[in-house]
Amino acid sequence: MSMEKVFRMKYWQIYDALLTKMVKKNRNKEELNETIAWLTGYSVDVIENNLENHELTYGEFFENAPRIHPLSSTVKGKICGVDVQSIENELAKNMRILDKLVDELAKGKAIEKVLPKEQVLKENVLAVKKDEPKKKSLTSRTKDGAKKANITKETPKKIESPQQKESLSLDKDSSPIIKYIVEQDSSVQNYLLQAYEILKNTLPDAIEKISWGMPTFWDGKNIIHFAAHKKHLGIYPGPEAIVEFKERIAPFKNSKGAIQIPYNESLPKELLKDLATWCYAEVQAANTHKPKRDKKNTKVKTYEFDAVITPVPDKGGAYVAFPWNLKEEFGKGRLKVHATFDGEPYDGSVVNMGVKNKDGSICYILGIKKEIQKKIGKFAGDTVHVVVVERE
Repeated sequence: MSMEKVFRMKYWQIYDALLTKMVKKNRNKEELNETIAWLTGYSVDVIENNLENHELTYGEFFENAPRIHPLSSTVKGKICGVDVQSIENELAKNMRILDKLVDELAKGKAIEKVLPKEQVLKENVLAVKKDEPKKKSLTSRTKDGAKKANITKETPKKIESPQQKESLSLDKDSSPIIKYIVEQDSSVQNYLLQAYEILKNTLPDAIEKISWGMPTFWDGKNIIHFAAHKKHLGIYPGPEAIVEFKERIAPFKNSKGAIQIPYNESLPKELLKDLATWCYAEVQAANTHKPKRDKKNTKVKTYEFDAVITPVPDKGGAYVAFPWNLKEEFGKGRLKVHATFDGEPYDGSVVNMGVKNKDGSICYILGIKKEIQKKIGKFAGDTVHVVVVERE
């Protein structure tokens, strides 16, 4: 299959294919998500939420990645007889690197050995510094032959402005986001700093951290991310915000969960403020709607119901309908759960996969594996007793 066809394939289809390959070799979904997150910089939530967007292509998924891990260049090996590092097209190379990482996991290797360590990067940096030519100390003489003071030649660092230099000074208490900005190219530091200041002032109570390689504002849940790219600033407010601000973000290239703002355009400050404010309100609503724990037994709310096993056309899978609205119950569109089917345990997620109820509303579903169906002796068309509890 040509890479052009791969670019146009749907992200969820490729993800399912990779997951099937992993599961056949006794690996799991969490390991696949960790691998994709390591390579692309997406959070696990974004990786899973994008599965609900059946229009998102695999090419768009990689094109909008927050950042490709710098250690991806150390991944060696061949896919379909081609050395992954010899591929010239960057999108195709990154896709093949992911294929190679999944192949290594499928061979039974521990994920810690498959994903290159940060220490490798540190060693590479130290090696480069070691090979750098030392500063030359030049001694000049006066007419009478006396030596003048030594002069050391050094290329000055580029600073956008005195204000920027002062703002980006580091100390032990510096925000991790400031440290991130300092590590970026000096030509975009001021732009990143503007975005940071807007978000910081809009979200004064949020915790600042680096999550999946991106500056993140957090309060019980991720509120909003941003990241530096070669030609643009990436803003990651989540898929719901993209829908909510559809008209206002139209001038910028965007996809589900991401907005690209070119560095050569003025930073849309009001838009950034409004995005952060809206995202914060959504996070607060989600935190408020979390099931309350019983103070006596510390158990979360249990959802118990009977449901008919429904087959998935052309895929061989099956699911049961979850008869509650996730948005109303939990304030989100995807929920990790502990479940039992006629007493048989299963850890999975209640999701929106485009299934509709008879009245046209969203039907949230929970998959039921073939192995579980065999164990309980029930299949498509049979009624099963389901118990669901939210898991962390």
